[in-house]
Amino acid sequence: MTPESFGSPGGRRMVRVVTAEGGSVINPPVYSPSFDLTGFNAVQFQALVMTNTIVATTSLTCSLQGSSDGENWTAIASSSVTFASAGVGISTVRVTGLSFRYLRIVYAAGSPAGAGGVAIVETLIVPSNA
Repeated sequence: MTPESFGSPGGRRMVRVVTAEGGSVINPPVYSPSFDLTGFNAVQFQALVMTNTIVATTSLTCSLQGSSDGENWTAIASSSVTFASAGVGISTVRVTGLSFRYLRIVYAAGSPAGAGGVAIVETLIVPSNA
């Protein structure tokens, strides 16, 4: 899972992460590499689940965590997008008032019991200033 960054240096950019996570691999959660949010205080966070055959779980959740030092992470309220078991689709949330330097994405299954299958998820972060 390698983030791709698009946009002009010093200007508005977006970060795309595509990941294929399988079954119990996402329990415990899987974390994307972190990326620098310097100069921005808001993001639009979009998750697109293209394939989801995860079984025996209640949901698949993608959410954001922030950090000032890249080592100690805090969950960001109102940043979660959740898909029902075996659900596919797209969901977008806007998060403002951020004061973190780094962000990362958390991919988690809603229940660990017997998780199996695979989820292919594309997530997009578009930084901005609110």
